[in-house]
Amino acid sequence: MKTNSPYDFLDKNRFEKFFVSLFATTANVGNDGESQLKWPFSVTPYEITAFISPDVRVAGFGPMFGGAVLLGCLVIFGLLLQKRRAYRPVFLVMAILLFTVLINPESWWARYVPQLWIIPVLIAVMGLESGKAWIQNGSRLLLCALIANAFLVGFGHFIGQSYSHLLLKQQLQAMKQSTQPVLVDFRHFNANRVRLQEEGIPFVETKIDEKQAKGLSSSRTLYIIP
Repeated sequence: MKTNSPYDFLDKNRFEKFFVSLFATTANVGNDGESQLKWPFSVTPYEITAFISPDVRVAGFGPMFGGAVLLGCLVIFGLLLQKRRAYRPVFLVMAILLFTVLINPESWWARYVPQLWIIPVLIAVMGLESGKAWIQNGSRLLLCALIANAFLVGFGHFIGQSYSHLLLKQQLQAMKQSTQPVLVDFRHFNANRVRLQEEGIPFVETKIDEKQAKGLSSSRTLYIIP
């Protein structure tokens, strides 16, 4: 995890890392960068393009998720004031979900705690059934924030995957036109072996120096077309 964690996370405990990642600028940085806190609901183009990668590290639930968390806390406060017994089973479910998140020492990375996203949804559903206008309005805002956040994440990822898919098609077409077997170093991306076999591309597996080869789209597989 040291190479995958932002530099400033190395001296933080699990709770500090989790808190910072919720309210930080979305970024896919390892130990060569640091996290940066930002104003809730603020969004920059850089945060959207970060989701070209499938495993964004800091604020990986999306650029507006931190703001949604704050709205969820406001709605929760209103629900607690009502003291309705009907809420207790849902509160229990949320507590269990939160526990499964926090027992993970690397809960700051969204890929390891996807269940966290369910909690604000449950809060919004309870808030809509509360009967109090201000709680219901807060829940509507919460749902709007979650939908907008999901759209931003999806848009960034769609653009990135579309480009990667187009590049991959071009690379495979170039391999097919080769009159000799392609030299390939699959590394640990073994699925690419099946991909080349299905495309009917002759290849020879060998160790390849990165300086002499090209990388196959969206992987660390290296190849050389003779």
